[in-house]
Amino acid sequence: MIGWAKKESSTKALGARLQTEQLEHWVKVGKDPEEVFKLYDLNYARRCILSESQFSGWAKYVDDLNVKKEGAMVSIIPTMRKHFSDDVLFKITLAAKRSEETEAMGTKLEDAFVQFWIHRKDPSDNVLVELGLKKSTSTLLENPLLNILTKYTEAYNVNYVVKKTTVIETLTRTFGDETVARMLVARAVGGRNLGRSISQKKFQSDQLEMWVKGGQSVDDVYKLLN
Repeated sequence: MIGWAKKESSTKALGARLQTEQLEHWVKVGKDPEEVFKLYDLNYARRCILSESQFSGWAKYVDDLNVKKEGAMVSIIPTMRKHFSDDVLFKITLAAKRSEETEAMGTKLEDAFVQFWIHRKDPSDNVLVELGLKKSTSTLLENPLLNILTKYTEAYNVNYVVKKTTVIETLTRTFGDETVARMLVARAVGGRNLGRSISQKKFQSDQLEMWVKGGQSVDDVYKLLN
């Protein structure tokens, strides 16, 4: 009924006010985000879900619920995972960030994943796998999902200082020194760019620093690169 009222110009203001009051009531009683998701019929939405006005209302509800719970984390991710595979959710996120209309919601979903993993204390190695980045090395450094891994690694380092790591270290633990070194060289020679937030020079300097700390000799590095 409220959704219908918001669509009609004569009752739009009333519908918006009623929705606000309804959300405030649900926050007060602590209604399960999954229930609200279904009440908004978002379980029937598909890849265009982030452009749905009901989605932004639901996401705000979860934010307000977090404020009320004072520190107890409530995430939009578990609910969305019940209705979409991770692969689809990541595609939705990337597509949304390419559109000016949905960029903010795409970033919000991306950040929700980062905070969800942080709350679980997931190692960056696990996040790499969840992002599907282990499937192929040939295009890995150009994959926009690598930006999410970078953002997660930065957040992880802030929250778990004693376990600090880098994206290069994560890639090396997964694929090995030689494979990562060759990927970087191939990208540099081919003139292809890494993800938007990733500097190839930084990747290479992080790798060299990692080798120095690991006690790799000049000969060892030469063999890896040739």
